[in-house]
Amino acid sequence: MLPIEAIELVMLGLAASLIGSMLGIGGGLIIVPILTVFGVPIHTAIGASLVTVITTSTVTGSMESRAELTNVRLAMLLEIATTIGAIAGAFVSLMLGLQELAVIMFVVLFILALRMRHPDPGSEIHPSHVHTGLHGEQDKPDKLATRLGLPGFYHDESLGKDVAYGVTKTHVGFSLSVLAGAISGLLGVGGGIIKVPAMTGIMRVPIKVASATSNLMIGVTACASASVFYMHGSIDALLTAMLMLGVVPGSALGMRLARRTPRAALRQLFIAVLMAAAVLMLLKGFGVIP
Repeated sequence: MLPIEAIELVMLGLAASLIGSMLGIGGGLIIVPILTVFGVPIHTAIGASLVTVITTSTVTGSMESRAELTNVRLAMLLEIATTIGAIAGAFVSLMLGLQELAVIMFVVLFILALRMRHPDPGSEIHPSHVHTGLHGEQDKPDKLATRLGLPGFYHDESLGKDVAYGVTKTHVGFSLSVLAGAISGLLGVGGGIIKVPAMTGIMRVPIKVASATSNLMIGVTACASASVFYMHGSIDALLTAMLMLGVVPGSALGMRLARRTPRAALRQLFIAVLMAAAVLMLLKGFGVIP
């Protein structure tokens, strides 16, 4: 590995983790397509991405927990389903080639980008400092969410006040977490691309809380998937080490920026990252990009 290649990997880890930690998706959406475009075997790229996701989660999860953005109870519930899906997804990934994985990634990312264009029901704030639905109604937690103590509140630094929120359709969110884990293991993207839209669009969790909660969960999810790739010999230690040199500072910086960034800006950034990664992966999968 040439020195310039090492520097490029560090910068890639820095940029990917900065964006990934802001959005709660771990940075794999950026790392996997770019490494693949530059000739890294797809399974090696996925393995490296999963390890960096673990690092991102470790850095941001602890900081966001102290900032009281993370809903720990919700994270513990959804992670049960996500881990099961992650292990299954990793085994399936190792049986597929570049073109199949590229098509799957494109479809998943494109659908999510379209879904995220619509404001989530938890994006509006009532004058009483309570998140409300699309038509101004206050979010009411379901019975399971109430029983498990999932509703909560967080301090929105961009607004300068505490905001309360409920959690709805808990059973649907749990089911989608299995899919999130499978996507994580399949594509090496941490699962946040499913978790964040599911929590905001279905469970009505504010996007800042959803991103922070996802950051805590993706490390556990990625660890389950990475163990499968490690046993398969698909994790390049030097490649991963160079990426992680940039991941640690990038994750810390991204978390700080996310707390001060308006929710609408986070949503637009999420959509842009999803669309760019989808197109890049599709072009590589079909040989348009050599």
